[in-house]
Amino acid sequence: MFPLRAFTAETAALVTGLSVDRIRRWDRDEFFVPTYSGETRRSPYARLYSYTDLVALRTIARLQDEGVDRRQLTKARTFFASNANEEWVDRRFYVKGGRLSFSHDDLMLATKPLGQVADEVMLDLGPIVRDIDRRIQRLSERGDDQIGQIVSDRFIMRGAPIIAGTRIPVQTIYAFHKNGYSREFITREFPRLTDEDIDAAVKFVEDPSQLSAAS
Repeated sequence: MFPLRAFTAETAALVTGLSVDRIRRWDRDEFFVPTYSGETRRSPYARLYSYTDLVALRTIARLQDEGVDRRQLTKARTFFASNANEEWVDRRFYVKGGRLSFSHDDLMLATKPLGQVADEVMLDLGPIVRDIDRRIQRLSERGDDQIGQIVSDRFIMRGAPIIAGTRIPVQTIYAFHKNGYSREFITREFPRLTDEDIDAAVKFVEDPSQLSAAS
C-alpha cells in the first residue's frame, strides 16, 4: 500500500509533470477526480490528490505517450471498481500498437474489444513510482527561514496565503484543523509541513495581519 498524502492540483502538476490545465480538465470531465473532492472546485482546498492519485495520473499520461487514446482509457476506467484511482496503480498494463490491455482476475483483458483476453505482458510502473518519490523529495526541501512562515504571491494559488516554500494553502490546513484532525494526521497528509507550519496557519486564519510577506 502506498503512503497516504495530499497534494493540491498545482503541486500534483509539479510532481507528475502534467500541466495544471490537463489535470483540472480531467477532473472537470470526471475522467480522473481526485481522492479528496469537495462539492465545489472554487475553493483552493476542495480538490486534493493523494499519493496514489499522483502515481495513477503519471501512469495514465505514460499510457497516452505510448499511443493509447482517451476512448480506451475511459473504457478501462469504467471497467474498474468504484475506487478507480487506485485501480490505475494496482493493475498491470500492456500497450501494443496503441491497443491497451490490463490485468483482471489473473488475465490480461483488451479494450478493443473490451474484455477480450490478450497476451500477458506488463508495463513496468517501477520507474514511475521512483520518479514520483524523487520529485516529492525535492519538493520537501525548504529553508529554515521558511518554516512557520505564511506568504502570499499573486502568481501562486491566485494570491491565496500559503505556507512558505510550498504551494499548500493556509485554508487547507485550517480546514483539517477545524474538522478535528490531529497534527499527526495533517503532517502525514502533507509531509512537507511541520508543527510550526500548522500553528502558523491556525493563527493566521484567526489573525490575518500575521502575513509574513507579500508580492
